[in-house]
Formats: sequence, structure tokens, C-alpha cells
Amino acid sequence: MRFKPIAATAVLLAVTLLAGCQTASQDDGASASADADPTLVTTKYGQVQGALEGDQVIFKGVPFAKPPVGDLRFAPPQEPDAWDGVKQTTAFAPVPVQTVDQEGLEQSEDCLYLNLWKPAAEADEPLPVYVWIYGGGFTSGNPSKPTYSTGAFSSDGIIQVNLTYRVNALGYLVSDELEAENGYVGNAGLLDQIRGLEWVWDNIAAFGGDPGNVTIGGESAGSYSVSDLIMSPLVKGLFQRAIMESGNLIGDAITSPLSNGDVDQLKGNTKRLMDTLGVYSLAGLRGLDASAIAEASALSFDITKPSDEAFWPAHDGKALPLDPAQALKDGQYNAVPILTGYNTDEGTMFVPDQVTDAIYEQTARVTFGQNAQAYLARFPVDADHDARARTAYIMTLGLRSGSAVFSEQFAADGHDVYAYNFNYRTPELDQKGLGAQHGLEIEFVFDTLSDDLSAYPEAVSLSQRIHRYWANFIRTGNPNGSESDWAKYDQASKQNLVFDVTDAMKSVTGLDDVEFALGLVSNS
Repeated sequence: MRFKPIAATAVLLAVTLLAGCQTASQDDGASASADADPTLVTTKYGQVQGALEGDQVIFKGVPFAKPPVGDLRFAPPQEPDAWDGVKQTTAFAPVPVQTVDQEGLEQSEDCLYLNLWKPAAEADEPLPVYVWIYGGGFTSGNPSKPTYSTGAFSSDGIIQVNLTYRVNALGYLVSDELEAENGYVGNAGLLDQIRGLEWVWDNIAAFGGDPGNVTIGGESAGSYSVSDLIMSPLVKGLFQRAIMESGNLIGDAITSPLSNGDVDQLKGNTKRLMDTLGVYSLAGLRGLDASAIAEASALSFDITKPSDEAFWPAHDGKALPLDPAQALKDGQYNAVPILTGYNTDEGTMFVPDQVTDAIYEQTARVTFGQNAQAYLARFPVDADHDARARTAYIMTLGLRSGSAVFSEQFAADGHDVYAYNFNYRTPELDQKGLGAQHGLEIEFVFDTLSDDLSAYPEAVSLSQRIHRYWANFIRTGNPNGSESDWAKYDQASKQNLVFDVTDAMKSVTGLDDVEFALGLVSNS
């Protein structure tokens, strides 16, 4: 990977000089940009043609890396080849190969493309940029889902970029052979994200964006990815703010105990994967159909039936610190303002409807190992908490633990932190035992409520408020507007903004449970 932060200044200077030359060449002092086609942009690699839709221009399927096929399967992403002529970018590109159906979108290894939305009207100054990273447990997901592919932020004067990254073993295989071949033991999917941020740095000015005003954000595995980028020494200066919704690498060992970032553990997963597929080398794996690899390395979303052949980002000492928790304590991270939080009922969607006491106990043993009995003693099945609720709470603690740790450490180090708890639910969600479930807030952030949610006026109002908070933070690093009162997180009061029918600053609940659970996995 190569990083040249000076390139942003050069890009801005070149654009400025070009604009000046064009202006000088116009008769009667008319601006050349008045007749410019907003759908045609010249990138570092060639021209791209987007589509005008209402008051925004959409560029779909813009290549930011070479297709990771053949010998590039599992390898770090490479810069794309330049092209002649104009590349039409008006249709979504294929999404990464995976086992989860992605709403009818074509799947392909040739998937390293991004989608971009920008205001159609020319702005007086470079626009802030929001880079969105999708979730999916590092085993599925794509950048083109309708929920976050409407360009909702472009109407706020923000350029939105949805990145793609490889998933499952195709994106996160860990192998000594890989390290010998290219210097990285794994983490191809994380390096895809970094390559995407490099592309933004090099090219966003041509779209009217400010490479010095970039916010990265994501939910679930996307939020884990944002935390990875905060902790990665490879991306210093490529973003200025970060949003983490429901997930963070500090919670790896609770959320995904069988693929939790430990390099040796992940090498064991690679061995089991090879045993399953009957091949024992990179060459052998590269000769297989990609779907077979995706199938054999898919993560189970049922935490009572975890997969030991799944892959998450590796704490390799290069793309990520060997010990992210210690690096965080030592201040070895990319210090930026953060907006971070969790949903009250994170774990409910990850457990089956029927969970026995024995299944709960077994799930606790897989998660906490030799310390499982201590966890079971603190959180017993009783009259107020059945086995399903207790099992779901394990995942809830995992998905919110990182937010708690990052909030505490960033606040202690003097960085701005805005913490939240999404607590809104509908009667239907409560009837299904889901409540304020994992991922529910995404529709509110992007103001793309489903018909079920938009039937509730209070949900519509909440969506407008949340979207406004996010837009404010992306623009300035502060979610507050003229009518808002979201206080920064501090270690003394430990308060977050609770999103519900009405919003209120309240003390963060359950921090002692989070600390207890993290202590168990760190000593197991």
C-alpha cells in the first residue's frame, strides 16, 4: 500500500488552476462551469459518466482497484488500470461472492467498485464526504442496498461514497503463504477499504469533495471496520471523523469467539477450511470456484451454532496492532472525533426463538471458556430472564462493548465523543421478541424508513432528527444544530443521548456488565 497525503493538496491545486484557466477562456467573463456536464468527471484513471437523478448525480460501479481474480485472489488490492474514453457508471457493479442473497444483485469476485452520490448543483467550496462501509459479519453485505443507496446525504450538501470490500475467506483468509507472497498474513478485505480511502483522497476533489473533510462510518461489521481503520497505522490522515454503529474490534472475542482476530486462531480456521475443501495451498484455493470458498467459510449468524471456519480481520501487527486494546490505551491510534453507540436489544436477532438452559450454558462456554461459570452465575436464568434473553444478552454485550471502551479512552485522551443509545421499537418488533434490534437505526440514519416504520409519526420524526444529527457531525464534527443539545461524553457523568419517541441525555446503563464480560474474555 502506498500513501501520499500531499496528493490531496496537489489535486485541489490542479482543480483550482484548471478552473482558473477555463474561466479565463470564456467570453464576457462567463464561467466555464456554467456549461459543464455535472455527470462527467475526470478521475486519476479516466473519465466516468454518471446519471442525473433529481437534484443529485449518481456514479455507480466506479472501479477503485483491479479485479481481485486469479493470482490476485486473497491478495492486497492493486490500483486499477487507466482507461481511454468515457466509462459509463450508471449501473451497480456485482457484489462480493457470498452465501447470503443480496436482493437479486449479481455476485462476482470482480467486485471492487464504489458508488458515489453528489449534489448536482455546483458548490461554492469543496463539500464534506461521508464514506459508508456496510455490515454483514464480514461474511456478506454489499454497498448497493436500497436502505443506504438513495444518496440521502447529498441533499445535505454532502458527497456520499459507499465502498466495497471482499468478505468471508475471500476477503480475510489468514495464511503464512500469503505473508510470504505479499507481506500481509491476511486482511485483504480491510486493505480493500484502505484502497478505497486512497481513491477518495486522490479523486474526490474532481467530484467537488474535500479530501481533508472525510468522515468514515458503518454499522455492525462496517462499524468493526471503522474501528479497525481507527486502529490501523496504514491510514493516518485519510479521514477526519468516524461513526461507529453497533460494533467495534474490542468486542471481537465476545461477538465472534471462534474468529476473533487472533492470528494463530485464524490460521487454525484456514487449516480446517482447507480440510473441508480438500486443498492445501494457495494455488489449490485459487483453483476452486469462489462460491465453494464462500460456502465453506460463511459465518453463522446464530450465536448458539458458531462456525469455526469463519474469518474476521486479523490482529497481524501490520494492518492492525497485535493487541488493539493495549494500543488504544497507549494512544497508538488515529485520533479523530467519534460518534458511537448501540441499540438496546442488539442480540435478539442472533438467537433462535427457542433456546434451552443447556443451549445458553453451552453458548456461554464457547464465548467465555474457563470463565463461563462466572458469567452464568452473574446472569442466571430466572423468573425475569429466560434462556433466550440471557443468550441474546451475550451478543448485546459484545456489540456494545467496543463503543463503551472507545468512548472512555477517547474522552480520557481529550478527544470529542458523542455517544448514543438507540431505544426506539414498535409494538410489532416487541411482539416478535426483537425490540430495538441490531441494525434498526440504519433506516433512521439514512431517512429511508420502511412502510412498517413510516406508519408511525414518531418514527418519521425520529428519523429526521437522527439524520440531521449525522449530517451535522459529518460536516463539522459536532452533531448539534441550532435546536439540538447532544452533550459530549465525559468520564464523570458517563451520559449518552437516548433516541426514542423523545430524545434525552441519560446515564449509560449496563457499563458494569460490559466491563465484567470484557474482563472474562481477556482472562480466558
